[in-house]
Amino acid sequence: MKKMFRILIVSIAIITIATNCRRGKNCHLDYYINNNSNNAIYFNFSSQYPDTIIPSPNPISGGTFKVEKQTKKHESFRDCVEEIFLQNSSKIAIFFIFDANTLETTPWDTVRAKYLILKRYEITLENFRNNNFTITYP
Repeated sequence: MKKMFRILIVSIAIITIATNCRRGKNCHLDYYINNNSNNAIYFNFSSQYPDTIIPSPNPISGGTFKVEKQTKKHESFRDCVEEIFLQNSSKIAIFFIFDANTLETTPWDTVRAKYLILKRYEITLENFRNNNFTITYP
């Protein structure tokens, strides 16, 4: 039993060290959505490019994807931004921007079917880095 406990502790330590090493100079978790408009927006992210279908779920359901007017919002990915881009063969990610009023008053199926977006940003990792991991709308 003690041997299994030691193996578990060592395994956890190795995983923690590997994760912390990975999240260094070439690993960024944080990104920003800068809403320069006079209306609140919601955003959604997809790494499925070239598929430009609006991904589920509805950003409202998470509650964290709303950016008030004239506000810059900080968010974080669970994995390194770099890894997210590199997992995708096209190396392009998509950010969808929605009008908050539209999402709050229109069924999600309708938003997706009618492609009710304000803007779609198709970005490369290099573009994202050059913009300090910030998406600015408009």
